Amino acid sequence: MGETKVPTDQQAEMSVVGAMMNSEEALDEVMSLVEEEFFYYNTTRKTFRLLVDLSTSGRPDLQAVLKRLEDAKERALVRQADQMWNGMKAFRNHLQDLKETYRKRQFYYIAHKTLQMTQETNATAEDISGVMEKGIGTISFEDSREDIIAPKEYAKEGLELFKQRFEKPEESYGIRLSHTLPNGQVVGFPSLDDTFMGLRGGDLILLAAQSGHGKTALAQNLSRIMSVHQTYVTYYENTEMSVDEMRVRLVSQLTQVPATEVLTGRLTGTQIDIQDKYTRVERGFKLLGKSRLYLSRIPMLTPHKSRGLARRFRLKYGKLDALVIDYLGRMELENSQGMQEWQMLYEITKQCKTLAVQLNIPVILLSQLTEEGKIEGARKIKNECDGVLFFEKVHEKDDEDELRKSFYDEEKAKRVNYKLVKYKVRRNDNAAPIWCQFHKPTVFINEIVPDKR
Repeated sequence: MGETKVPTDQQAEMSVVGAMMNSEEALDEVMSLVEEEFFYYNTTRKTFRLLVDLSTSGRPDLQAVLKRLEDAKERALVRQADQMWNGMKAFRNHLQDLKETYRKRQFYYIAHKTLQMTQETNATAEDISGVMEKGIGTISFEDSREDIIAPKEYAKEGLELFKQRFEKPEESYGIRLSHTLPNGQVVGFPSLDDTFMGLRGGDLILLAAQSGHGKTALAQNLSRIMSVHQTYVTYYENTEMSVDEMRVRLVSQLTQVPATEVLTGRLTGTQIDIQDKYTRVERGFKLLGKSRLYLSRIPMLTPHKSRGLARRFRLKYGKLDALVIDYLGRMELENSQGMQEWQMLYEITKQCKTLAVQLNIPVILLSQLTEEGKIEGARKIKNECDGVLFFEKVHEKDDEDELRKSFYDEEKAKRVNYKLVKYKVRRNDNAAPIWCQFHKPTVFINEIVPDKR
């Protein structure tokens, strides 16, 4: 038997880093699927590290990489890699080759180690078998990042977590969607806190509404509560609204100055009113500047790109507590040939759930309801979600009896003009709607808590 060599594929390695320098989509895809150890050669490994580092401040290209390299041979190899870019189809083939070669290399190392052990007098057949099984098992689980947890292990860990929660129950609660004012008043959506027991890592929450009925407004209000009034880091990916409009809406919610006045700069009222509004808006922008809410406008958004951007976000800012994707209907699928629209929406939803689990964060995904008040492919989409909420306008005739049962105070009931309907909730079986007031001039949404539950 001839001498064996470590499995390598320099062409695949160079093609992948070349794609990262030429395509934002390829960059995001690689960063979501590949680690540094996938690269065998020093130069491609070093280039990958550089590209990851540079990506935290924008999309890196050839010139940005060359500025960070001094060695002439390395620079020449990187130029060659840049010229190998030949479109997404070729890139994905090379990416698959890279991953496959990496896995083969791991098998090679296992085989080499076990072969050495056969020559050691103190190594038993059982020892060798154990090394092989452990190594092969690790490779098999590598892609899914899953593991099999023994009863003794998960029970012990569960007991320790229970003890921690018992001692400090507040700390074990998920991300709250309400907050308490200095005067003790609770604002936001306390019933959503009761519903989900706080948003938790791996949750996919779908918020749906008809066009023009507040799905984006609701998501922005939730983001404000998480990251302006609390200290959670939220990344808001928007597919259609400009950053200017998003920040104006947020400031309007914070200051109760109508969004149209903030957007145009035409403050209305007496001179005293105008000065007061000006001061509030100024304070609102300063408060927003100190928040932990990050915004992006991404007209062309795919699940892979969303995952890549979230990963780059973590590299740059060190932490990510929640992700908001606005919205499902404007997302695209890389390979959707032959799919019906509902199948595409289902596949995107499934990938968003995977993203929530992989990053261990709650993902809030927005969706648009049809005129009939439905989501295409709703049944399958529902199965992928931990919570599905419909934000709907209250209809006096349809909701009159339920409102009367919930509120003793008629004036309080009159403030209700929208409701959150629980189409699916995984952690709570309370089907009662959550009554809300949507003040459209200031884009402010708040729960109106019933007199009795």
